Amino acid sequence: LTRPEMAVLLAYAKNSIYDELLPSDLPDDPQLGEDLVTYFPEFLQKTYGEQIHKHRLRREIIATVVTNSLINRMGATFIHIMKERTGQPASAIARAYAITRGAFRLRELWTGIQALDNKVPAKVQTQMLIEINRLAEQATQWFLRNGKHPLDIAANVAATSPGLVALESALTDLLAAEDRAFVAEGEARLIEHGVPAELARRVAQVPALVSSLDIVRIGGELKMKVENVARTYYAVGEAFHLDWLRDGARELIGDSHWDRLAVFAIIEDLYGHQRDLTTAILSAGGKQTGSEAIAAWRGTRGAALTRADSLFGDLRQVGKLDLAMLAVANRTLRSLIG
Repeated sequence: LTRPEMAVLLAYAKNSIYDELLPSDLPDDPQLGEDLVTYFPEFLQKTYGEQIHKHRLRREIIATVVTNSLINRMGATFIHIMKERTGQPASAIARAYAITRGAFRLRELWTGIQALDNKVPAKVQTQMLIEINRLAEQATQWFLRNGKHPLDIAANVAATSPGLVALESALTDLLAAEDRAFVAEGEARLIEHGVPAELARRVAQVPALVSSLDIVRIGGELKMKVENVARTYYAVGEAFHLDWLRDGARELIGDSHWDRLAVFAIIEDLYGHQRDLTTAILSAGGKQTGSEAIAAWRGTRGAALTRADSLFGDLRQVGKLDLAMLAVANRTLRSLIG
């Protein structure tokens, strides 16, 4: 598409989403007051803060700002994709997006990247934004799938943000060696292009945070530190080839509507298996975590694990996965949890 054509599509997308959000209860959510205030110039924010919150067009302004944030940050098709995957309305998707934005402190990242205009190559900025969008998309879907509706923006941010901060701070020491090397290479590459070290570190870690919400929830359920949960969670991903299976599934995403839904369902199942396996292993492992907890748990599973190991060995030899292979792997992993 040409730029003028894209501009027209963006405008239509914004009008459509605005028309869905305005009649909903979303603009009445007090947690979106910041979106209302930031609509006005900084001088007015400081001088007329009280009057801004009483503005006659408060609901319209909030609906407009939220719509612009969704489309400008996530793209014209984001709402459609989320509807297709979750069946939730635009107002719920906007709430989940607002929770994601707050819990992962995405505004800090966006502001830091925008401050690099004319200081680093635009291609580098674009790639950083794409990585953040991938995380935001997965996290928004997670809240839509796992949150209690109607989603409480403030409560969800308060429940998840501290755990996410703790996990992010310790992430380098928790990842498997291959993933740790991948993050280090990404960080070094960004610094080489002129990205400040702290921003480079956070952006380089973004791909590893896709599963962070599951980790935080498991920590809350088992009353364990997120660092200990994460160590086990990432070890489970490596031991049961879950990252490799998800990468193989993503390569199968095509143009067919039903094929896409099938692949997305399998990817979501694989994340669910990793979460459930981690929970089962930590629940049975006493004070052990990571590889030690997995080794102790393996001793209780017998024949089921033998079959799984044999299957994964065969799949590794085949190399390229297809939907049939993923379906069998999916069923095998499910049998380990039952």
